[in-house]
Amino acid sequence: RAAKARGAAPRDLPDPPPTRADQGKVSARPAAGQLFQNGVGPKDVQQGAIGDCYLCAGLSSVAHANPQAIRDAITTRPDGTYDVRIFDATGKPHTVNVDGDLYRREDGGPRYARGTDEKELWPAIYEKAYAKARHSYEVIGRGGVAGWAMQSITGKPSDRVANASVSADALWNRVHGATEAGRPVAADTHGQEKKYQTNGLVASHAYSVLGTQIEDGQRYVTLRNPWASTEYTGGAGGYQTDVDFDGDGKLDGNDGVFRMKLEDFHRLFEHTDVNDPPPRPGLFDRVWGLFRSAS
Repeated sequence: RAAKARGAAPRDLPDPPPTRADQGKVSARPAAGQLFQNGVGPKDVQQGAIGDCYLCAGLSSVAHANPQAIRDAITTRPDGTYDVRIFDATGKPHTVNVDGDLYRREDGGPRYARGTDEKELWPAIYEKAYAKARHSYEVIGRGGVAGWAMQSITGKPSDRVANASVSADALWNRVHGATEAGRPVAADTHGQEKKYQTNGLVASHAYSVLGTQIEDGQRYVTLRNPWASTEYTGGAGGYQTDVDFDGDGKLDGNDGVFRMKLEDFHRLFEHTDVNDPPPRPGLFDRVWGLFRSAS
Protein backbone atom coordinates (compact mmCIF):
# COMPACT_ATOMS: atom_id res chain seq x y z
CA ARG A 1 0.00 0.00 0.00
CA ALA A 2 1.33 3.40 -0.92
CA ALA A 3 2.24 5.75 1.89
CA LYS A 4 -0.09 8.64 2.63
CA ALA A 5 0.73 11.68 0.56
CA ARG A 6 2.27 14.51 2.55
CA GLY A 7 -0.43 16.81 3.84
CA ALA A 8 -3.24 14.43 2.82
CA ALA A 9 -6.07 13.73 5.24
CA PRO A 10 -6.01 10.32 6.98
CA ARG A 11 -8.08 7.59 5.38
CA ASP A 12 -11.70 7.61 6.56
CA LEU A 13 -13.01 4.31 7.98
CA PRO A 14 -16.45 3.26 9.23
CA ASP A 15 -16.94 4.12 12.90
CA PRO A 16 -18.47 1.78 15.50
CA PRO A 17 -22.01 2.99 16.22
CA PRO A 18 -22.54 5.20 19.28
CA THR A 19 -24.94 4.16 22.01
CA ARG A 20 -28.64 4.14 21.20
CA ALA A 21 -29.15 7.06 23.59
CA ASP A 22 -26.55 9.06 21.66
CA GLN A 23 -27.97 8.45 18.20
CA GLY A 24 -28.42 11.83 16.53
CA LYS A 25 -26.79 13.65 19.46
CA VAL A 26 -23.12 13.02 18.66
CA SER A 27 -21.00 13.16 15.55
CA ALA A 28 -17.62 11.60 14.73
CA ARG A 29 -15.04 14.28 13.99
CA PRO A 30 -11.29 14.18 13.39
CA ALA A 31 -9.38 14.45 16.66
CA ALA A 32 -6.50 16.89 17.02
CA GLY A 33 -3.49 15.79 19.00
CA GLN A 34 -0.84 13.11 19.28
CA LEU A 35 -1.17 9.43 20.04
CA PHE A 36 1.25 9.70 22.99
CA GLN A 37 2.42 12.77 24.88
CA ASN A 38 5.15 12.73 27.54
CA GLY A 39 5.15 8.97 27.82
CA VAL A 40 2.39 6.65 29.00
CA GLY A 41 1.00 6.75 32.53
CA PRO A 42 -2.01 5.71 34.60
CA LYS A 43 -3.38 9.24 34.88
CA ASP A 44 -3.66 9.56 31.09
CA VAL A 45 -7.07 7.84 31.00
CA GLN A 46 -10.44 9.47 31.68
CA GLN A 47 -13.69 7.53 31.33
CA GLY A 48 -16.46 9.07 29.25
CA ALA A 49 -20.24 8.77 29.25
CA ILE A 50 -20.61 4.98 29.00
CA GLY A 51 -20.25 2.22 31.57
CA ASP A 52 -16.86 0.89 30.51
CA CYS A 53 -15.07 1.64 33.77
CA TYR A 54 -13.64 -1.88 33.57
CA LEU A 55 -11.86 -1.00 30.32
CA CYS A 56 -10.66 2.44 31.43
CA ALA A 57 -9.43 1.09 34.77
CA GLY A 58 -7.72 -1.77 32.94
CA LEU A 59 -6.00 0.64 30.57
CA SER A 60 -4.84 2.76 33.49
CA SER A 61 -3.56 -0.29 35.39
CA VAL A 62 -1.56 -1.56 32.41
CA ALA A 63 -0.26 1.95 31.67
CA HIS A 64 1.07 2.06 35.23
CA ALA A 65 2.56 -1.43 35.43
CA ASN A 66 3.70 -1.93 31.85
CA PRO A 67 3.53 1.24 29.73
CA GLN A 68 5.36 -0.47 26.88
CA ALA A 69 2.37 -2.81 26.49
CA ILE A 70 0.24 0.24 25.68
CA ARG A 71 2.78 1.52 23.17
CA ASP A 72 3.00 -1.91 21.56
CA ALA A 73 -0.79 -2.17 21.32
CA ILE A 74 -1.30 0.89 19.09
CA THR A 75 0.65 1.74 15.95
CA THR A 76 0.08 4.42 13.32
CA ARG A 77 -0.18 3.38 9.68
CA PRO A 78 1.29 5.45 6.84
CA ASP A 79 -2.28 6.34 5.81
CA GLY A 80 -2.88 8.03 9.18
CA THR A 81 -5.12 5.31 10.65
CA TYR A 82 -4.30 3.19 13.68
CA ASP A 83 -3.76 -0.54 14.08
CA VAL A 84 -4.82 -1.63 17.56
CA ARG A 85 -3.87 -5.07 18.84
CA ILE A 86 -6.54 -6.72 20.97
CA PHE A 87 -6.13 -10.21 22.41
CA ASP A 88 -9.08 -12.58 22.64
CA ALA A 89 -9.88 -14.86 25.58
CA THR A 90 -7.47 -17.53 24.28
CA GLY A 91 -4.57 -15.07 24.08
CA LYS A 92 -4.70 -14.82 20.29
CA PRO A 93 -3.97 -11.29 18.98
CA HIS A 94 -6.28 -9.55 16.52
CA THR A 95 -5.61 -6.27 14.73
CA VAL A 96 -8.42 -3.71 14.58
CA ASN A 97 -7.93 -0.80 12.19
CA VAL A 98 -9.59 2.50 13.13
CA ASP A 99 -9.27 6.11 12.10
CA GLY A 100 -8.91 9.12 14.39
CA ASP A 101 -12.52 10.31 14.21
CA LEU A 102 -14.01 10.48 17.71
CA TYR A 103 -17.57 11.10 18.83
CA ARG A 104 -18.26 14.55 20.19
CA ARG A 105 -21.26 16.24 21.70
CA GLU A 106 -23.03 19.15 20.06
CA ASP A 107 -20.95 21.54 22.19
CA GLY A 108 -17.76 19.95 20.85
CA GLY A 109 -16.77 18.08 24.01
CA PRO A 110 -15.66 14.43 23.82
CA ARG A 111 -18.42 11.92 24.56
CA TYR A 112 -16.52 8.76 25.37
CA ALA A 113 -13.07 7.99 26.81
CA ARG A 114 -10.38 10.57 26.31
CA GLY A 115 -6.98 11.52 27.63
CA THR A 116 -7.01 13.69 30.72
CA ASP A 117 -5.12 15.92 28.32
CA GLU A 118 -7.50 15.78 25.35
CA LYS A 119 -4.55 16.19 22.99
CA GLU A 120 -3.33 12.72 24.01
CA LEU A 121 -5.32 10.30 21.90
CA TRP A 122 -4.33 6.78 22.88
CA PRO A 123 -7.11 6.13 25.46
CA ALA A 124 -9.81 7.17 22.97
CA ILE A 125 -8.23 5.24 20.10
CA TYR A 126 -7.97 2.03 22.13
CA GLU A 127 -11.56 2.38 23.33
CA LYS A 128 -12.73 2.96 19.75
CA ALA A 129 -10.98 -0.20 18.57
CA TYR A 130 -12.44 -2.13 21.51
CA ALA A 131 -15.91 -0.87 20.54
CA LYS A 132 -15.32 -1.79 16.89
CA ALA A 133 -14.21 -5.30 17.86
CA ARG A 134 -17.44 -5.69 19.84
CA HIS A 135 -19.57 -3.93 17.22
CA SER A 136 -20.61 -0.77 19.11
CA TYR A 137 -20.07 1.57 22.04
CA GLU A 138 -23.44 0.32 23.30
CA VAL A 139 -22.04 -3.16 23.85
CA ILE A 140 -18.87 -2.14 25.67
CA GLY A 141 -20.85 0.31 27.80
CA ARG A 142 -22.88 -2.46 29.43
CA GLY A 143 -20.18 -3.20 31.96
CA GLY A 144 -17.56 -5.89 32.29
CA VAL A 145 -14.58 -7.10 34.30
CA ALA A 146 -11.29 -5.23 34.47
CA GLY A 147 -9.43 -8.53 34.38
CA TRP A 148 -10.88 -9.23 30.93
CA ALA A 149 -9.84 -5.78 29.73
CA MET A 150 -6.28 -6.19 31.02
CA GLN A 151 -6.07 -9.57 29.27
CA SER A 152 -7.26 -7.93 26.04
CA ILE A 153 -4.40 -5.43 26.32
CA THR A 154 -1.52 -7.67 27.44
CA GLY A 155 -2.51 -11.10 26.14
CA LYS A 156 -1.82 -12.54 29.59
CA PRO A 157 -4.57 -14.17 31.69
CA SER A 158 -6.04 -12.46 34.74
CA ASP A 159 -6.81 -14.02 38.10
CA ARG A 160 -9.90 -12.81 39.99
CA VAL A 161 -10.47 -13.17 43.72
CA ALA A 162 -13.47 -12.20 45.83
CA ASN A 163 -12.07 -10.10 48.67
CA ALA A 164 -14.43 -11.67 51.19
CA SER A 165 -13.08 -15.13 50.34
CA VAL A 166 -9.61 -14.33 51.68
CA SER A 167 -8.25 -12.69 54.80
CA ALA A 168 -7.01 -9.11 54.80
CA ASP A 169 -3.46 -10.42 55.21
CA ALA A 170 -3.82 -12.74 52.22
CA LEU A 171 -5.26 -9.91 50.16
CA TRP A 172 -2.34 -7.69 51.13
CA ASN A 173 0.14 -10.35 50.07
CA ARG A 174 -1.65 -10.68 46.75
CA VAL A 175 -1.91 -6.97 45.98
CA HIS A 176 1.47 -5.94 47.40
CA GLY A 177 3.24 -8.82 45.67
CA ALA A 178 1.61 -8.11 42.32
CA THR A 179 2.24 -4.37 42.29
CA GLU A 180 5.83 -4.80 43.47
CA ALA A 181 6.37 -7.32 40.65
CA GLY A 182 5.01 -4.89 38.06
CA ARG A 183 1.78 -6.76 37.38
CA PRO A 184 -1.37 -4.80 36.47
CA VAL A 185 -4.01 -4.88 39.23
CA ALA A 186 -7.59 -3.61 39.38
CA ALA A 187 -10.50 -3.91 41.81
CA ASP A 188 -14.24 -3.30 41.79
CA THR A 189 -16.78 -2.24 44.38
CA HIS A 190 -19.96 -3.89 45.59
CA GLY A 191 -23.30 -3.13 43.98
CA GLN A 192 -24.97 -1.79 47.13
CA GLU A 193 -24.92 2.00 46.90
CA LYS A 194 -25.69 2.44 50.61
CA LYS A 195 -22.15 1.28 51.40
CA TYR A 196 -20.73 4.33 49.66
CA GLN A 197 -23.12 7.20 50.33
CA THR A 198 -20.72 9.07 52.60
CA ASN A 199 -17.25 7.93 51.61
CA GLY A 200 -16.79 8.97 47.97
CA LEU A 201 -16.62 5.50 46.44
CA VAL A 202 -18.91 4.52 43.56
CA ALA A 203 -20.96 1.31 43.58
CA SER A 204 -20.41 -1.31 40.85
CA HIS A 205 -17.33 0.55 39.66
CA ALA A 206 -13.84 -0.57 38.65
CA TYR A 207 -10.69 1.12 39.93
CA SER A 208 -7.00 0.74 39.10
CA VAL A 209 -4.72 -0.43 41.89
CA LEU A 210 -1.48 1.53 41.64
CA GLY A 211 0.51 0.35 44.62
CA THR A 212 0.81 -0.21 48.34
CA GLN A 213 2.60 1.48 51.20
CA ILE A 214 3.25 1.02 54.90
CA GLU A 215 3.20 4.14 57.05
CA ASP A 216 3.58 4.08 60.83
CA GLY A 217 2.80 0.37 60.78
CA GLN A 218 -0.46 0.87 58.86
CA ARG A 219 -0.88 -0.78 55.46
CA TYR A 220 -2.44 1.25 52.62
CA VAL A 221 -3.57 0.48 49.07
CA THR A 222 -3.37 3.23 46.43
CA LEU A 223 -6.15 3.27 43.83
CA ARG A 224 -7.38 5.40 40.94
CA ASN A 225 -10.91 6.18 39.80
CA PRO A 226 -10.99 6.18 35.96
CA TRP A 227 -13.23 9.25 36.13
CA ALA A 228 -10.01 11.15 37.02
CA SER A 229 -11.93 12.60 39.98
CA THR A 230 -14.24 11.51 42.84
CA GLU A 231 -12.02 9.93 45.48
CA TYR A 232 -12.46 7.94 48.65
CA THR A 233 -12.71 10.34 51.56
CA GLY A 234 -12.30 7.87 54.41
CA GLY A 235 -15.87 8.17 55.64
CA ALA A 236 -15.82 8.03 59.42
CA GLY A 237 -12.23 6.77 59.43
CA GLY A 238 -10.73 10.21 59.73
CA TYR A 239 -7.36 9.56 58.04
CA GLN A 240 -5.51 11.15 55.14
CA THR A 241 -6.66 9.60 51.86
CA ASP A 242 -5.20 12.02 49.30
CA VAL A 243 -1.70 11.21 48.07
CA ASP A 244 1.33 12.77 46.42
CA PHE A 245 1.30 10.31 43.52
CA ASP A 246 3.10 12.73 41.20
CA GLY A 247 6.01 13.01 43.62
CA ASP A 248 6.13 16.80 43.55
CA GLY A 249 5.95 17.23 47.32
CA LYS A 250 2.28 18.19 47.52
CA LEU A 251 -1.02 16.33 47.62
CA ASP A 252 -2.54 15.79 44.18
CA GLY A 253 -6.05 16.99 44.98
CA ASN A 254 -9.16 15.58 43.34
CA ASP A 255 -7.50 13.77 40.42
CA GLY A 256 -8.94 10.32 41.13
CA VAL A 257 -5.88 8.89 42.91
CA PHE A 258 -6.25 8.10 46.62
CA ARG A 259 -5.23 5.64 49.28
CA MET A 260 -7.19 3.63 51.80
CA LYS A 261 -6.33 1.38 54.69
CA LEU A 262 -6.03 -2.29 53.84
CA GLU A 263 -8.94 -3.18 56.11
CA ASP A 264 -11.19 -0.68 54.32
CA PHE A 265 -10.09 -1.96 50.91
CA HIS A 266 -10.80 -5.52 52.02
CA ARG A 267 -14.28 -4.56 53.23
CA LEU A 268 -15.41 -2.03 50.63
CA PHE A 269 -14.16 -3.68 47.44
CA GLU A 270 -15.75 -6.88 46.16
CA HIS A 271 -13.13 -8.31 43.78
CA THR A 272 -9.47 -7.88 42.95
CA ASP A 273 -8.03 -8.79 39.54
CA VAL A 274 -4.33 -9.47 38.92
CA ASN A 275 -3.10 -9.70 35.35
CA ASP A 276 -0.30 -12.14 34.48
CA PRO A 277 -0.44 -13.66 37.99
CA PRO A 278 2.15 -16.06 39.37
CA PRO A 279 0.97 -19.69 39.48
CA ARG A 280 -1.14 -20.51 42.48
CA PRO A 281 0.38 -23.24 44.64
CA GLY A 282 -1.08 -26.70 44.06
CA LEU A 283 -2.30 -29.02 46.79
CA PHE A 284 1.13 -30.63 47.26
CA ASP A 285 2.80 -27.22 47.58
CA ARG A 286 0.25 -26.08 50.17
CA VAL A 287 0.57 -29.26 52.24
CA TRP A 288 4.37 -29.15 52.00
CA GLY A 289 4.32 -25.53 53.10
CA LEU A 290 2.20 -26.38 56.14
CA PHE A 291 4.54 -29.27 56.97
CA ARG A 292 7.63 -27.07 56.75
CA SER A 293 6.06 -24.31 58.85
CA ALA A 294 5.18 -26.82 61.55
CA SER A 295 8.61 -28.43 61.61
